[in-house]
Amino acid sequence: MEKVLIIEKHKEIGKSIETIFSKEGYRAEIVPNDKGALEKIKEQEFDLVLCSHYDYDTQEYPVSYMLLSGYGEIESQSNPVKVKIDDFIKSPEHIDSLLKAIKNGLKDYKNIIQNKKLFQRQKESLFKVLKLLIEAIEERDSYWKGHSTRVTERAISMAKILGLTDDKKQILKWAGYLHDIGSATTKLSLLHKTEKLLEEENEQVKSLPLVAHELLSPMNDLKEVARIIFHKSEKFDGTGYPAGLKGNEIPIESRILNVAETYDSLINRRPYRPGFSHEEALRIIQEGSGNKYDPRIVNTFLETFTDKNINKKISDTEVSGNNQARRLILLGNSYRDMGNYKEALEAYTECLDMENLSVGHMIKALLGISYLH
Repeated sequence: MEKVLIIEKHKEIGKSIETIFSKEGYRAEIVPNDKGALEKIKEQEFDLVLCSHYDYDTQEYPVSYMLLSGYGEIESQSNPVKVKIDDFIKSPEHIDSLLKAIKNGLKDYKNIIQNKKLFQRQKESLFKVLKLLIEAIEERDSYWKGHSTRVTERAISMAKILGLTDDKKQILKWAGYLHDIGSATTKLSLLHKTEKLLEEENEQVKSLPLVAHELLSPMNDLKEVARIIFHKSEKFDGTGYPAGLKGNEIPIESRILNVAETYDSLINRRPYRPGFSHEEALRIIQEGSGNKYDPRIVNTFLETFTDKNINKKISDTEVSGNNQARRLILLGNSYRDMGNYKEALEAYTECLDMENLSVGHMIKALLGISYLH
């Protein structure tokens, strides 16, 4: 049975409409004002809202709506029908017109809902394909495996604290997963280079957000996602790229993504350096507050580490990239290669002193020490 919500301040008129609808097989409920309607809609689902005034924003109602006007017309999302409130209650002809308009309105609404559901399924399928593509790209590179998932979860944690709308959180989620899609066009040899990048190589790396934008923006569903990724390397003081945006000119999702990505990049090893500790990464980000990063975003980022429920989920995905034993071994190897044998020995020894050390890491640390002699 289709449910209709009637907003009518005149009790007698509302009751008359309710009686008519009940006879036609509709389940009707009456409320006297917009506030009552919104409360009802939060409690239960309705197929159509019938009202007699414009004192509210119809966008608030996730249903089809129809306006019954005292000035002589019924306006709907389908075919307008002329009628007077005072007359339609008395006249069968006007009642028939009203019911016809309502049936057309409900039919149109159901078609809209079906199309929306189909559209949503198509969007979800597209997103799954792109997410699988990102995972495949990261799978080929041990330095970046799981990076997009960790960045996305940290970014969404920040968005929740900041009170972003569900729509913005969804866009941020997509941007988080897809922010490195531009690297698909870049050779691994460049991404893995341990020496200082040449000027043209550096420009190529800096162009990755633009490449991502060019890949995603032709798809209507991803235009806003592409824009967020495009501006993720902007700096709060306006010295970033590609557009040199400053402060609140930078989309808030881009500001969030920037901090979340920076943290994950810092705590994980890269071809040219070992990963930083959690404390070192926090210090670096805090030092960039106000110039590189939005201070409000930085403070929110720090809050995510005080929420045990949020942090537990994130730490589960960070464990593979933020392994302390592996970091110490890489640090020892770096010191050894530079000829700093004392520091290398300290790093290997600290690794061996760790509790629950895996056999693999133990062997690597012992081998590292053996190379010092």
